[in-house]
Amino acid sequence: MRAINDFKRSSINACWNAAETISPPTALFPIQVLHETAIVCQELEIELPDMHMALDDVAHAYKRCPVMQQEFCILCYWNHTKQQVVFCEQWGLPFGAMASVTGFCRLPHLLTRFARAFFATCCDHYIDDALQPDFADTGDSGQIALGTLFERVGIPFSEKKRQHPETVQEELGLVCERTHFHTAGTACVTPREERCAGIIAMLEKCASDDKLTPSKAKEIFGKLSFCLQSLFGRVGRASALPFVQRCHDGRDVHFGEDLKQITTFFKTILHRDYLPKRIYLLGQAERPPVILYTDASECPDYRGLGIVMHDMDHPSLGRFYAADMLPAVAFQALFRSWEKYHLLPRALGGTVRTTDHA
Repeated sequence: MRAINDFKRSSINACWNAAETISPPTALFPIQVLHETAIVCQELEIELPDMHMALDDVAHAYKRCPVMQQEFCILCYWNHTKQQVVFCEQWGLPFGAMASVTGFCRLPHLLTRFARAFFATCCDHYIDDALQPDFADTGDSGQIALGTLFERVGIPFSEKKRQHPETVQEELGLVCERTHFHTAGTACVTPREERCAGIIAMLEKCASDDKLTPSKAKEIFGKLSFCLQSLFGRVGRASALPFVQRCHDGRDVHFGEDLKQITTFFKTILHRDYLPKRIYLLGQAERPPVILYTDASECPDYRGLGIVMHDMDHPSLGRFYAADMLPAVAFQALFRSWEKYHLLPRALGGTVRTTDHA
């Protein structure tokens, strides 16, 4: 049994005023390891190695970390057998407290840093999940070394949740594939179909109930934030703004028109038949990238596109601005099927037009 308490509702979290916080890696940590590996191989003029990744999860993570003063952590629950309230000391970190997250993360942060220095493994952790990209030639030695280290300290990994090294792994809601890294220097990520379907179902339920509370908004935005990492150019982050606003303002829980529009947006880009797939070309590029910004105006006096381009080969001189009207032919040919989704076709047109001129 895992006791869970809403420490925000009981105002206990408000008493946590430490400046310390956590900075866990993103779901793209394995891609970052591949990228740095490719750069080193280019500098040494050697072939790219085969890479894989193992995953582990700390078993009963919070329970294995004792609190410093048990007498100040009292658990109260209702005993159905005795029909009375029972009080007891909770020796492990309580689940649901903000302080538990920070307190627990100190230990895996120390252990993964130790493993990188002494075992030369490319590991890191996301709370109680261990991410372990490694060279395929090393087999599972890195996973064994990290697992032994965690076990000796007293927070062993769960045997049931252990995922042995594979070239394709599901981690933090994304499917990360390294199959073509050795031959083409590429890797790709895509969101899990089940997670996307779950997010869409949650949005539809909130729309049907005409209600979105701050806690539910945080839950949806948390799941979305992982999926959006598989989209090129951070597409969708701006559209998630109403969720962020609702997370911090619960005065009105009505599922308004802005939330209905972004529900339509996410139902489209996370559709099971068109799941996003972001492909990374890893290693040092032959030249610095050209950075493009596009936006669209829907004002009555001007309905057109704006484009800003930065040539990083000449950062002080290579800056170009342009504005134009979206050609009617392009609008009708490219975005007729998108009209029913209300996906700002002019903004999408800016991306297409910029790519065409690039």
